[in-house]
Amino acid sequence: MKKTSHIVDYYGNIMSYSASGYNTMVAATLDIEALRQFRVMNLNSNWMKDLRTEVFRKMYEQPIHPKNLWLDQDPLPHEKVDEIYRENIRCLIKRGAFTEPANRFRGAHYQSGASSPEEEKWENIKTLWDGWAEDEPLSCINNMAKIR
Repeated sequence: MKKTSHIVDYYGNIMSYSASGYNTMVAATLDIEALRQFRVMNLNSNWMKDLRTEVFRKMYEQPIHPKNLWLDQDPLPHEKVDEIYRENIRCLIKRGAFTEPANRFRGAHYQSGASSPEEEKWENIKTLWDGWAEDEPLSCINNMAKIR
């Protein structure tokens, strides 16, 4: 089964999609004011007004995911963040919101593509974005001029 990404408007129309299952980006212009109008004027297709949020009260009365994880520090490596996600799942099981499966498997886990632990450090990863803001737009413009 091929996996693709879509951006769908509030009517269910596909506004943009990626035909590729590979890493890609999908973008679309959303008319937020039209959505706001739709929400207050449509009585039948506006399902948010019909949500029974009290059903989920027990699940959400306590936080699940820690807030502001990267507010005062750089993001942690994938392996450590995965452990935060696993703790969120353990918390939901303990609360009774999730039920443990009959069989346990390792599941999703990070597999590094780095050739050394030094390469995985956030300070080194951030350098991958160096120069994008200054160089990229000009090189794109120069390339377009060459094509014409």
